Amino acid sequence: MNNMKCINIKQFKGKVKPDAESVTFTDDTGKQNTIEFCYQKTGFGKKRFLMCPYCSKRVEILYRSESGYKCRDCLGIKPYKGIKNMTKGGADEIAYRMKQYAYKHDIAFEFPFDYTVFGNDERSRKQSFRDKLIVLQGLENMRFQAIMGKTIYSSKVISSVCRGKHPLLKAVSLYDLKNWIYNWNTGKEIILYHPRQIIK
Repeated sequence: MNNMKCINIKQFKGKVKPDAESVTFTDDTGKQNTIEFCYQKTGFGKKRFLMCPYCSKRVEILYRSESGYKCRDCLGIKPYKGIKNMTKGGADEIAYRMKQYAYKHDIAFEFPFDYTVFGNDERSRKQSFRDKLIVLQGLENMRFQAIMGKTIYSSKVISSVCRGKHPLLKAVSLYDLKNWIYNWNTGKEIILYHPRQIIK
């Protein structure tokens, strides 16, 4: 498992034994890392977590640092610090969410986000990676509206897009998301203007 700036417990599903005690992987710096798992009993069996090597906390995500992988508390990450003093649901918050999402999935990009930049990326052959591009292109679609039309979105709508659950992400293509503007509040109506040419 390469090119990881953070690791998520979901990345190991189906790749390690269900009762594995640890996992060893090589990151994009060429360094080998071993992370221990811990488990919590549930009504359906048990749920697997990553164990922070520094505080032994049970977490779903560990972040890479110069001294190894750590949970966000040990690393001092404040996930909502970057959205203070922003218009809630506006362009700045959407841009912040895009950066966080891209960092989590090791996707480097510049604004405005354009999925075609990743045409030669080997990961584009995998549907799981294309699904991540769809999320980012959808958020870019929303960000454009927030800038040009001062559209404000509810946290519910933004969250549904970030989780890949918004109906529009399944109904339209990457090309459509890049070239047409949609009403993300209704999930159905297309607003009749092109990002580069407003039709009156």
